[in-house]
Amino acid sequence: MKAKYFPRESFWSVSEKNSDSFVWRSILKAISGVAEGACSVIVSGEFIDIWWQSWFRGWVITNSGAYWAAQSGRFNDTNRLWSWIWNANIHPRLSLMLWRTCANVLPMLTYLIPTIVSVSFVIPCAENPLHLFASCPFALALWFNCPYPIRLDTIHFGSITELLCKLCEGVDTERRSQMLSCFAVLFETIWKVRNRILHNAIASWSVDQARRDIANRYQEFVSAPPSPSPSNSTSGTVEVSLNITSKKLVVVDDSFSSGLFGCVAILLDRDSLEWGHFSAFGSCASALAAEMEAVIHGIKWAQDDGWDDFTIASDSKILVHAIRARKLPDWQLAGEFYSML
Repeated sequence: MKAKYFPRESFWSVSEKNSDSFVWRSILKAISGVAEGACSVIVSGEFIDIWWQSWFRGWVITNSGAYWAAQSGRFNDTNRLWSWIWNANIHPRLSLMLWRTCANVLPMLTYLIPTIVSVSFVIPCAENPLHLFASCPFALALWFNCPYPIRLDTIHFGSITELLCKLCEGVDTERRSQMLSCFAVLFETIWKVRNRILHNAIASWSVDQARRDIANRYQEFVSAPPSPSPSNSTSGTVEVSLNITSKKLVVVDDSFSSGLFGCVAILLDRDSLEWGHFSAFGSCASALAAEMEAVIHGIKWAQDDGWDDFTIASDSKILVHAIRARKLPDWQLAGEFYSML
C-alpha cells in the first residue's frame, strides 16, 4: 500500500485523493483516532524521528494507546453503577446479568434482525432492554411483586442504567447489594421466560410463577453467609478454598428448571488418577432440592464403587454450610434430605 498510495510521504501526513479505493479511504478515516494513541517502540533509535512522531507534541503523551483513545468515553463515565454492580457482596453471576442488561449486550432480536419485532408478552413491539425489563406489563407486575416492590410507573427514566442509579442512590452498601441482587434475579427470570416463549410458541408463562421463582432465587443468593474480607483476617496466611485430605473425591453439579432436575457426578481417585462419571434426572421442588439430589446420587454412586472414605465437592455454598451446621435453610426439605442420608 505504501508503494501505491504514499511512496514519498509519511502515513501520518498522507491526504485523501479522488483515485483512492474504498478500502484505502476507510483506512485514512481512522488515522485521527489511531494517532491519538499511537506510539513507536524505540530500539536503537536509528530510524525514529521524534519530531514527527504523532505522540510527541510538547511532551504530551496519550493515556493508553489507540484503544483507550477510542473507548475512553466508556471508562471515564462518572456513573458509580459499575462499582456497585461488581461489588464483592453480589454473586458474580448476578453481576454479569446486571452488566449485560445495562450494557445492552444481550442478544435481542432487533440487534440481530432489525426488522423483527419482539416476542412480547402482551403486545408486539420493537425489542429492547428498556421495554423487556421495565416497560411491558409482565415486567411491571414483577417489579411490583418482587422482594423490593417498586411501582415503575411513578419513576421517570430513559434507560435501565438510569433506573438502577435512581433506585440505589443514597442507599447503604449492604442494602444496595441486596437490591441489585434482587433486580438481577428479576432480569434473569424475565430473560428466561422470554427465551422460552421465543423457542416454543406454545410455551405458557405466569406472573405468579415468575414471582415465586424470583423470591426463591433471591433467597438462595442472599441467605448464603458472606465470605470473610481480607481486612478481617487475623493472620497473613491465605485461606485455602478446598481443604481436601481424602484420597477419593466426588464432584457434583446439577441443573433445575420447571420442576425437573438433572445431576452429574465425577468420581476421582487422586492416587491412581482414575475417574468416572454418572448422571441422573428426575423431578424436585427447587434448585436447592436439585443440589441435594446431586449430593445423594453422588454418595450412592461412590458406595456402589466400594468407596467408604471420600469427600464430596459442591458449588452450593448454602447447602455446604447447612450440612456442616446440620440445619437446612428450607425446613420442609430437611426431613427428606437427612432421611436419604
